[in-house]
Amino acid sequence: MQVLIHLILFVLTFVTTTIFGGFFAGASAGSLYEFFKYAILFSLPLLTIILAHEMGHYIAARIHNLNVSLPYFIPVPFGIGTLGAVIRIREYIKSKKTLVDVGAAGPIAGFVVSIPFLIVGLLLSEKEYNVPFDKSESIIYLSEPLVFKIARFLLGLGDEEIYLHPIGLAAWFGIFITALNMLPISQLDGGHILYSLVGSNFKIVSRVLYVGLFIAGFWWSGWWIWNIVVFVIGLDHPPVVDEEDPLEFSRVMVVIISFVVFVLTFSFRPIGFVPTS
Repeated sequence: MQVLIHLILFVLTFVTTTIFGGFFAGASAGSLYEFFKYAILFSLPLLTIILAHEMGHYIAARIHNLNVSLPYFIPVPFGIGTLGAVIRIREYIKSKKTLVDVGAAGPIAGFVVSIPFLIVGLLLSEKEYNVPFDKSESIIYLSEPLVFKIARFLLGLGDEEIYLHPIGLAAWFGIFITALNMLPISQLDGGHILYSLVGSNFKIVSRVLYVGLFIAGFWWSGWWIWNIVVFVIGLDHPPVVDEEDPLEFSRVMVVIISFVVFVLTFSFRPIGFVPTS
């Protein structure tokens, strides 16, 4: 019965990301067939990235013999059709080693899976969607995180503005979700990773970063929404069972890799609008 709940939520999320994400992906023009073709080209890559993220957490948790649930996908009837997915760990984390492994496995897995979609999406965007913006209308603008800039450079695509193909748009949102989860605050994935490194000092660091997140909201109001989410989750991080267990070198390297992923995926002002003429 429990597995059925996970399956139903996944199917519902596929439906909402296909329908609402399809409109967001600009697939509203043309026939019904064309709409669903491009909508599915958005929803399937996006759900694949989200599933990879959550299964990264799940597999790492199972390796450490934790009592963990399968992913719960979250369908919503607006935006891109989903708020992502979550898993539940039903016991206390015993060590910092376990905490960093479980916390980092998800975003790293999601990031790795998003790269092929990013490459394909950019190439298709260049081929099919490389048209000038109509400045007479307000158009949603997505800033390019560093990984996008690197990919465009390596693919030789230049830096002109393009409409993203639905696959590229799915990659963008997958990378954006990775960046949000990698914020080193609260009980987000980045918070787990940071706590494994700084331990009891996390309380001070978390509050400083929380204030920074609020200030960032003056440049992009979406950070204020995330500020509320973080406040509801809680600024503090529950201690691990063995607080004195030091983080060995191999896990410090995982922390460094996680930080690199955060830098590659983060945009200070990720979403805006092209001004009207």
